[in-house]
Amino acid sequence: MSMKKSLIAALCVVSGSAIASEWHKGENLLTEFEPSPDEWVAYENSNGNFKSLMWKRMSAESDEMYVVSVTRKYKRRMSQFRELQDKPGRDSCESFVSDTLDETKTNGYDRLTWVTTCSSSNGFTASILQVAIQGRDSFYHVQRIWRKPVSETDMIDWKRLIGAVSVCD
Repeated sequence: MSMKKSLIAALCVVSGSAIASEWHKGENLLTEFEPSPDEWVAYENSNGNFKSLMWKRMSAESDEMYVVSVTRKYKRRMSQFRELQDKPGRDSCESFVSDTLDETKTNGYDRLTWVTTCSSSNGFTASILQVAIQGRDSFYHVQRIWRKPVSETDMIDWKRLIGAVSVCD
């Protein structure tokens, strides 16, 4: 593991303290994105084996989120999980598209990266870029959500960041 990824993993442990320190004695989620407390406000949700940290961008005109969810002792095929995630959009959006970006293993773990876009005739648009990884101990789901049109530059930057998310043990 590179020094940069090691540092990022340590930062994730600090910024996602409850998720990392209580559950993952050997398995770690690695991500290159660290939400700045000057720009993002964090919310935590915990229910049994499920923990989630959501960061919402603070600017008044922004409707953007970054979500990291970890479900301990959860085993699911990637196709089943994606169906569950896509169902609300398929059911409620006038136009819904779900495109696979990558379906390869990372560090030996099953991984699926995809992007969804929802739009309606009233001008509403939402995009979700997400990656799911089946670890040995837990199931990981990372999402970057825009409830507004997303620029091509932002999407390209975030595809790189989401593409770098991995799990190591």
